[in-house]
Amino acid sequence: MDDAPHPRIVFEGLPDDLYAELSRYAGTAGRLEDLPALHESDWDLLVTFDASPRHPYRMHVLSFGGTTFRSIWKTGPGQFPENYSAASFPARQVVVAPGAPTEWKSLIARSVVETASPPPRPAFVYDHKRPRTQLATIGEERATFAFLTTDSASQGGALTLGLPASTTDHAAWLVAFLKKLNDVDPVRFPGAPDWQTSPTWGTPQVRAAAADLERIESERVAALAAFAQQEAQAKLDLEDAARAAADGPQRILTYDGSELVDSVADVLPDLGFEVQDMDAHHDAVTGAKLEDLRATDPDTPGWTALIEVKGYLNGAKVNDVVKITGRPSVAFAAETHRAPETVWHVVNAWRQTDPATREVAIANVNDLQPLTAASGALIDTRDLFTGWRDVQEGRTTQQEARASLRAARTRWQPSTSASASGPAAEPA
Repeated sequence: MDDAPHPRIVFEGLPDDLYAELSRYAGTAGRLEDLPALHESDWDLLVTFDASPRHPYRMHVLSFGGTTFRSIWKTGPGQFPENYSAASFPARQVVVAPGAPTEWKSLIARSVVETASPPPRPAFVYDHKRPRTQLATIGEERATFAFLTTDSASQGGALTLGLPASTTDHAAWLVAFLKKLNDVDPVRFPGAPDWQTSPTWGTPQVRAAAADLERIESERVAALAAFAQQEAQAKLDLEDAARAAADGPQRILTYDGSELVDSVADVLPDLGFEVQDMDAHHDAVTGAKLEDLRATDPDTPGWTALIEVKGYLNGAKVNDVVKITGRPSVAFAAETHRAPETVWHVVNAWRQTDPATREVAIANVNDLQPLTAASGALIDTRDLFTGWRDVQEGRTTQQEARASLRAARTRWQPSTSASASGPAAEPA
């Protein structure tokens, strides 16, 4: 073994086809399973696919899927080896670590980050201070997903490159690690492992193919950078749109009181209604607090809807249903000498919860009979928002939305989208 060519690489736990592919980069290759015993001074590098790899004292280690690594570096006399072990980590985000070697970042991105298995994933934890470099991290905590470390604080210590089991492009990683080892230990790792495909010694065909590969890799890096920039801009646009929505149409899903009334008054004109806030009118004419809003339809002269708007921290109250069918309708008839064409009870129930998880507002149709008798309907703000959005996105027209609302009895729901407020009620 003393005169065996370097680098001397022993492989562990890989199938025959992968062994054939990787062993060609070794001056001397062996399989750990075939050796009667492993004397670490006989070998330079262990390439292992075992979840619990050996911890050779003097050998460098390239691990795919290892979960526990022993540190032999000691910070003082009498200290014992410490473990570098993997624990389950549930975060979704996996990124290339900022401090990863520049020449490895593209390889990390395509073969570690992009191929990462679904969470939870193994993240390496350690409580010692031996030199280490993060290659890929998980979550905002930057838990270590892939790493390069040494067992010594001084130059010449054995290196360990730890990669997750989901890593692909194993040959590229072996070549990259051998280049790194050539820099730190040129005696045991002489020359470039990929000299046959280098521009210096490659044939014209090899040089052309290598140039194509380099060009494609450069284009890939540029494309990823462009996508990253587009993604960052899209996230900013989403944040801006979310803020505008929260301060705009989504208010009908979150507000109560006068703010909810104002938000409903802002949404209905987008459907083509003309809306009047009635507080000032009733202060001047009736001297009473009656309906919150009136809506008219320019396509239907003489049609008027009286609108009561209520927001609730919990469920909508049945006793509030009759408020729009009583005094407001009587006062309207006294003022105009006719009954209103319809009355709407607009409710924003369970307003502090996700709209998708809210219960049906006044689920019992019998409790809505006063609205049905007054040719009116309950309107859940979730349905009003959905109907508004259908118009904005072109799934229906303003005229169709207004016609649907004019004809609503008992409970209104938009005709083009699934209702949030339960099954449609039969018209009275």
